[in-house]
Amino acid sequence: MPLETQDVALAPEGMNTQLDPWKIPDGQARFIQDAVLHKPNDVRRRGPVKRGKNKDGNDIAALTGRYCIGIVGTENPNGTWRVAVIGQGASESTAPQLHVLSTDLTTFASNGYGSGLGLAINTGERYSVSTSPHPWGGTIIGWQKRVDPSGQTALVHWAGATKVNAGTGTITVAQDSTSVSGSGTQFLTEAEAGMFVYSRTNVETTGVTFIGIVKSVQSDTALTLVEGALLAVTGRNYNFQARRPLSRRVAKGTITTTTNARRVTGANTKFQRQGLATASGGGKWAMFRADDMKYIGTVASVQSDIVLTLAGDATINCNKDKFVAIDLLDGFDPKINSAKEHGWITAQWAGRQWYANRPVSSRNNPYSQSRVWFSDIFDPEALDLTADGDHFLIPSEQPPLKPITAMVPTASCLLMFKEDEVYGVFGTDETNFAPRKIPVDDGAFGPMVIQKWNDGVIWAGQKGIWYFDGTEAFNIIEDRIDDWYEQAVQKFKSRTYGAWSMIWSGNYILYIDQAKAPIGPDKTINTSNGNGTSTDYVGLCINLERRAVTTFTNVAFQGSVVPDFEETQGSLYLVNDRNTSNPYSLTSAYICNTKDLFEDRGLDTLFTWVITPSTNAKGPDFYFESKRYDLNNPHMKKRWKQLMLNYRLDSITGNYVSLGYTGAGVTDFDNNYLSFATMVGLNQLATISNGKWRITRAKDANLVWREGYQPKRLKFNKRSQHLGFKLWQSNLTGIEHISLGSAALAWKWMRPGRV
Repeated sequence: MPLETQDVALAPEGMNTQLDPWKIPDGQARFIQDAVLHKPNDVRRRGPVKRGKNKDGNDIAALTGRYCIGIVGTENPNGTWRVAVIGQGASESTAPQLHVLSTDLTTFASNGYGSGLGLAINTGERYSVSTSPHPWGGTIIGWQKRVDPSGQTALVHWAGATKVNAGTGTITVAQDSTSVSGSGTQFLTEAEAGMFVYSRTNVETTGVTFIGIVKSVQSDTALTLVEGALLAVTGRNYNFQARRPLSRRVAKGTITTTTNARRVTGANTKFQRQGLATASGGGKWAMFRADDMKYIGTVASVQSDIVLTLAGDATINCNKDKFVAIDLLDGFDPKINSAKEHGWITAQWAGRQWYANRPVSSRNNPYSQSRVWFSDIFDPEALDLTADGDHFLIPSEQPPLKPITAMVPTASCLLMFKEDEVYGVFGTDETNFAPRKIPVDDGAFGPMVIQKWNDGVIWAGQKGIWYFDGTEAFNIIEDRIDDWYEQAVQKFKSRTYGAWSMIWSGNYILYIDQAKAPIGPDKTINTSNGNGTSTDYVGLCINLERRAVTTFTNVAFQGSVVPDFEETQGSLYLVNDRNTSNPYSLTSAYICNTKDLFEDRGLDTLFTWVITPSTNAKGPDFYFESKRYDLNNPHMKKRWKQLMLNYRLDSITGNYVSLGYTGAGVTDFDNNYLSFATMVGLNQLATISNGKWRITRAKDANLVWREGYQPKRLKFNKRSQHLGFKLWQSNLTGIEHISLGSAALAWKWMRPGRV
């Protein structure tokens, strides 16, 4: 019979472990490792994990001797985009620091994140990080130590400032004015846009009081605030801070008072229950009119929930006006597991700031880790924590009552996640806010696996990777790898281990640091059905347009952030680099560019943190296993003759041969090639071929470089109804780039009846 050929689409739709190899649809493969599928009909080996470059091509600052747990980004008050990393101090000091990078990302300044409060970042421990925009500008950063459901938490507001905390001389500013003047000050050296200004003494008593946020600095003695100063300050000591804690404020109900009286009468207020009594609250509460933040006075005593007395006559008239009360002595140190603290998971939705998973429960607020609070419409930090306040208990269908693990706003609702359930809060204001269960039998591992895409939300849970479009949730790996994925993560404990995600150019990348996949690459000659060798972590890359899945090795990251120049640089992601001579010792943290994984070529230069590392763990380690082809006739036996493939294989160094040429100054770098194995029948059995898919970048007879795709073929002689093949790189050190393009199989029909 004549030789026949048929074009085969390698894997534009990614890998499929869900079906038997002979049932996998065309365009899908059995297993793909360290490849990206962002270009149709091009199975391209991923690029290197390496230290990132800024837009000018300079190295992004390395955080030497530090274990880092998260990366965040925000715009400062002037619209300049800034990046910060949460991590240890120098030489693995456990004191937490906010390492803020310069605008060109090449240097950083470290600011104490929880200094003196007993909070520690220990090498190798897992932490969850949650971020949300703050309505005043900047971002809110919350984080939790993942040792148990009641792990330590912290919450701060960062507005993009880089400089360390300082404050020389004294300042003067009028209440509600944006102009601050200094005496003996060094604003040009110590201040910058996004820094928080604290007065060392306030209008009533000694303390530390938040005044405002720096917008710009004119001179050593003059600067401008973003909004008017909270209080009048005259010749007072002060502090600049790069971050501030969120302080619970009070704003429930309305008040009435006059300028010739100290009595304040409330309507629907909770003065006493919300802690405005200085004797019981331990603070010094100042009251402001909410719509313009005009100062009213300082609370001297509280008689009831609707009556209080000021320390002096009210400064303005109020007639059933909304108000905000602020504790002037709240300070600028973050509160760790404090009963006064907001929940560490936060989101912005329906004109409110929402807070979940508060670390401390009480008699009036039991099960605080399963509860969500929403702020007053006028102030994002004003919460009603009373028993009948502005909050919901989010239930669990099956006991025990589980904590909220993440929140994210969507166009239709505020999604709230548990480890095995998803709820949405629907409505427009406090009169109709209502939680409702989303019909999906899964939850989210934590805030760091959630990404927004196409007006929807993607997240990873115990039973799949999900996409919510505003109405319904879909498992995007269903009928692709869902059984493989479920088995891999079945022993994963979301409250103990870590999972992180990032997104770039329509690709969702996930790393889970404790998992064991049931099927992995198999580069051996099989004598029985085998499942190959899998890692003890899961790394996935999913092209979201086609739901095309591949696996990743050595892309173990601890957070990502999307800069404003994302299309030119890609998302930035954080890795902790291991010492190659001692793989269990972390050395430094680095920031990498996601774009390099899709467009660059070469080897990993960073040995990222994986659970069971080895000296051979750097990559990429390309592997491709096809489906079992039957060429549209699964019953007729065929004599398989050859695979024809357009491919590209570049080596790292040396001169190379092409088309069999050898000559002076040219060396055949024979160690770098693609290994090839054939699999016949309906099982996993494979036979490794003696033939090699050699390098395609070469010097011709005139020693001129030739490179790019080249069509080649490899002959064999196999008899079966079905045939599949495997390709993998011969070593991890010499190959720079691999791309597989169009392919075709050639065969001869065997006589009828040979089935």
